[in-house]
Amino acid sequence: MVIKILGLEDNVNSINDIRKFVKKSQIHQINIPNKNKFLIETEGIEFFDSLNVMDQLKKINSIKMNFDICVTSSWTTSRLAYLADMKYIINFVGNDIRIPPFIKNSKPFYFKEKVNDLNFLQRIFYKKVLDSAAACVAASDESYNDLKKYRNDGIRIDRTIVNTKLFHPDIKPIEMKKRKFTFFSPQRIGREKGVDILWKALPLCKSDFEILQVDWCDETSEEAKIVSNEILQKKPPQVKLIPKIPRKEISRYYAFADAVLGEMRMGLLNNIEREAALCKKPVICYYNPNMKYLLNNKTVLAPFLPNSNDPSHIAEIIDKVVESEQFRNELAEKEYDFVKEYGDPDKAAEEWDNVFEKIHHNLKRQKPSRFKSFLRLLLFNFSHNLFFKDVKLS
Repeated sequence: MVIKILGLEDNVNSINDIRKFVKKSQIHQINIPNKNKFLIETEGIEFFDSLNVMDQLKKINSIKMNFDICVTSSWTTSRLAYLADMKYIINFVGNDIRIPPFIKNSKPFYFKEKVNDLNFLQRIFYKKVLDSAAACVAASDESYNDLKKYRNDGIRIDRTIVNTKLFHPDIKPIEMKKRKFTFFSPQRIGREKGVDILWKALPLCKSDFEILQVDWCDETSEEAKIVSNEILQKKPPQVKLIPKIPRKEISRYYAFADAVLGEMRMGLLNNIEREAALCKKPVICYYNPNMKYLLNNKTVLAPFLPNSNDPSHIAEIIDKVVESEQFRNELAEKEYDFVKEYGDPDKAAEEWDNVFEKIHHNLKRQKPSRFKSFLRLLLFNFSHNLFFKDVKLS
């Protein structure tokens, strides 16, 4: 029996990638429209017609009986599944479990201002969204340890699907003139990704190179916008800004570059590092060896460098990559081998199929309660002071 799943996602590709590779499950995906839609592979995805929460909820209510389970990847999509009284699984990516909205005045360690300035009832609402999930999934030591603070039944899937059809060593590079050794840096300009740290390292470098930096800034909060603009004002001479790149084209930029620059603050792997490594490009990113991965029941370390985000250490690795062909080839080979296993789409999809199968088997099939949905909607509207207002996503 094929398990029918409704996928609800924002501006990431986590569910989309799972959708393409699962074999025992069938996922129909609906995304919330976002200005960063260029980041998404849109083929086969439906989009909500409106940003109005009530319109979105109406859409879900009209189709929810066609699905066995719902899987979400953000608080805005999880709350829709909660309001519709669906059986849902939350796949935590990024800051969603690191900085949960039910914790008072929560903020990332690299900002001064709080990110979640929610009132008491709003925090209660989002804690209920978490507690009502049929299951919660997180990856690696970092995210899974955060999840364990709030759910003792969290599921750990360290493998993160990388679309091997889109990212592989045989990609045809873009046609562009290369003047010197060229790094590609597609991450957001901001403090979260450590661009400020990277740009402090560049004046310490002795080698000659150019960086193609995608011109988009972190705008996740007012402080993030201000900080990103401040960082941008200090752009080093090696950095050349280029326009935003559609996801379907980004692999050709990986192929064009001599090496890729990843994140320099959190010490973990994100999409950029995984995708570039599968294109067999040497990736320089800060990797904290305390962040371990569980693969084939074994704890392993990722071979990415440097293992410190001190600007002098970053500069040292940059110079070695630029100046030593042997070093960068060996680094690229190690990173490729790791991500080929860690991001294996078939192995990761099998783990997700097993989760879907287990949750579906353990859940008692029952019709969603209109009364329960009404009470949840009442709490949502009351806590957010949204009565008689055009309710849009925050």
